[in-house]
Amino acid sequence: MFSIQYSVFSVQCSVLVLVAAVTWRCDAAELGTPRKYPARDSILAIVNDQAITVYEALQRVPKSSKDRLRKKYRNADLENPQKRLEVQAAIRRQRAQAAQELIDQEIIYAEFKKRGRRVSPGYLAEQLARVVARETRGDAAKFIAMLNAQQKMTLADYKAKLRKDVAVGILLSQEVSQHARISPQAVATWYQKHLSTFTQPAKVCLQMLVLKKHRFAGPVPLAQKVAEVDRALLDGMDFAEAVKKYSHGFAKEKGGDLPWLNEQDVKKEFRTAFAEMKKGACTPAIHLANEVYWLRIKDFKPSETIPLKRVRRLIQGNLLRDERRRRYAQFINKLRRLTHVRLYYAEIRL
Repeated sequence: MFSIQYSVFSVQCSVLVLVAAVTWRCDAAELGTPRKYPARDSILAIVNDQAITVYEALQRVPKSSKDRLRKKYRNADLENPQKRLEVQAAIRRQRAQAAQELIDQEIIYAEFKKRGRRVSPGYLAEQLARVVARETRGDAAKFIAMLNAQQKMTLADYKAKLRKDVAVGILLSQEVSQHARISPQAVATWYQKHLSTFTQPAKVCLQMLVLKKHRFAGPVPLAQKVAEVDRALLDGMDFAEAVKKYSHGFAKEKGGDLPWLNEQDVKKEFRTAFAEMKKGACTPAIHLANEVYWLRIKDFKPSETIPLKRVRRLIQGNLLRDERRRRYAQFINKLRRLTHVRLYYAEIRL
């Protein structure tokens, strides 16, 4: 094991060194039977004078993230060398993110303490009660046993962790969330710029009758059959019945019914043929290279744009999320430049 000691003078330096540091070797087999965690005192980093252990970083990776990997990469897939590389890379990314979050949390907590702030015992007790109620329905003894079994933590350990989480949340709320504002004009501008996102294209429901040219001995028999179909339709024959009688198409048994289609996805020759036609109308014969088609417009839905009032809240929420991310990045980068961090990195294996 060896270490890199540095003061974080730039965002780029911080991110690059961190990603380089957390290149722990991982085995795809860990997606199967879990192994024991490394010792608690394997140090990953020191922020000012506060140590962060490898164990803490591994514990930081959410169970839901691990479960998604297990679901995505079945054991059978791991026989494939490429799949093994993919899962190893995914695990490294999870761990690198967890390490970055822990280091950033420690940096923010140090700033909280530097400002002389503290979490009141009463507020901490209230937050702990909420966690116990959520996790074990208020059963404190069961919660303590769960901490010891799943996280190898005592209640005192958990309170210290919770105090830090609460403190970080308070400072982030003051420095990030409370300053994030999205004006109605910003929402309207974004809506206009991305109007196509909220526009439903015109749709058409067609019935199709098709004659395959290769099924006829020559152009004369084909022309005769085309004329026969034309006469039948002009005389008022039901289109679905005409399809069942004459068509060579795949939808013959369904009366030529096709699913709803975006008008722009229909062949250009077809769109041209029914461009000015109304619902219920039938096109004349459409001659293509290998087939002859007749189309009936069974139904039609014009293009529709979702009005701003229906999506305003959605857009505002997305913009607010992006603004909070921007302000968080600005805040944490400022703190990183003022923080002394020492990174240790070693090759570990679960």
